[in-house]
Amino acid sequence: MLNLEQVIMATPMGDARRNKRALEIVTALIQGGEPGAADHVHATGEAHTWAHTMGSFRFFSNPALRLTELYEPCRQALAELVPVGARTYVVYDVSPVDYSHHDAKRDRIQVGNEYGQGYELFSALVLDAEGRPLGPVMQELRTADGCLSSEASEPFPFVDHYEQVERGVRAARFHLPGRELVGVMDREFDDLALHRRLSDASEKSVIRALQLERKVLLDGRPTTLRNAVRRAHRAVVGTVEREGKEYEMRLAETHVTFHGCSWRGHKRGQPPRKGKPLPVRVVIVELYRGGRRAHQWVLLTNLDDPADKVAGIYVWRWRVERLFFLVKVGIHLPRWGEQNGERIARRLALTSLAAMAIYQLQSMPPDPVKLALVRWIATLGGWLGRKRDPIGPIVLMRGMLRFLETLALIEEYGIDALRAAGTELAQALGLPVPGVGPPLRKPRRSSRSVPFSPPGP
Repeated sequence: MLNLEQVIMATPMGDARRNKRALEIVTALIQGGEPGAADHVHATGEAHTWAHTMGSFRFFSNPALRLTELYEPCRQALAELVPVGARTYVVYDVSPVDYSHHDAKRDRIQVGNEYGQGYELFSALVLDAEGRPLGPVMQELRTADGCLSSEASEPFPFVDHYEQVERGVRAARFHLPGRELVGVMDREFDDLALHRRLSDASEKSVIRALQLERKVLLDGRPTTLRNAVRRAHRAVVGTVEREGKEYEMRLAETHVTFHGCSWRGHKRGQPPRKGKPLPVRVVIVELYRGGRRAHQWVLLTNLDDPADKVAGIYVWRWRVERLFFLVKVGIHLPRWGEQNGERIARRLALTSLAAMAIYQLQSMPPDPVKLALVRWIATLGGWLGRKRDPIGPIVLMRGMLRFLETLALIEEYGIDALRAAGTELAQALGLPVPGVGPPLRKPRRSSRSVPFSPPGP
């Protein structure tokens, strides 16, 4: 289990007060998604709230704090969570962060459609052998001034996403030595030069194909990847559920050879580059519903795992989308008021630690008491206990905030004072007095909900 305080306090930040402030900010993010959220739990007055806010502002604005240092706790935690020799998956993806209405941020770039302004966040999310998210091993924020990377002390020019993912692969190999790393990428990373470089470095990967018209060799004869996919024999392997709907899944696989030139950089005037022939295993995954094909994934891999396992690995790619969702919706990234990408990048480093702690709570071992605790906190955060709604990080975060706020009120005012205030307020509003008569609303209890009762001494 991740010891958040230990890894933060052990990071060299040049001053122990910075470590203490970083721990306070991460704790606040876990409890409510905002750096000032912990004030609701620990505040003794308005002065403390203002002091915490100003302390956070000075922390994120401190030019002496380098991203390489701020991301060190993430890397140390991942090294503890992933055993040497174990297989782990690294999912690479890019997500836009829209700050179109934040005109004070002068280093924005064009994102989304032609009218969007903001930044691009690139993440390399580490998953364990069971596909559970652990945390990012590398992140970059692209701004008008260049890329702000967890691997560099100074910003550097952005070239393209292919070079970005190559930096992510090198970072994962450097920070997680001795592990079997498998890179998982969506189709925007289907690049022949990238395939060859991964092969030359003996890197394992699963990449969804985009260039289906790419020239390949099938049984030594030239054709296109699309034709090779069409000729592969399909086999029905069962049914799967996706977005609440049931589909029939069919699998197929074939082997081709990539022998053409790489056209990376041709828009920047670079000539096509030749390379050695590259054997590639192609796994085709198709989902059918009502006799019609609804989805098709063409996966390029050098793994020897069964085809259904390869398909399952690619499905885990969605976990990085949930990381972006947690940061954007749960921790409110698009509302951050820092006035440039450098400050936002520092805040993202601590946000990554908060996400790691929430993921650890979400994947607690199947101990009955701990599982009941997690379900109880999730219920406080709005989880309804339905089978189709697994416990997510955002409901856990909301539940922890509600629980800790309640504890803070009890500690500050006492139960008797709170009950008296509740009675007076209910009478003033003409509502039933709490604790007298039927409750205003019965708490919803599902078959999956487990009421939490702490163990005895």
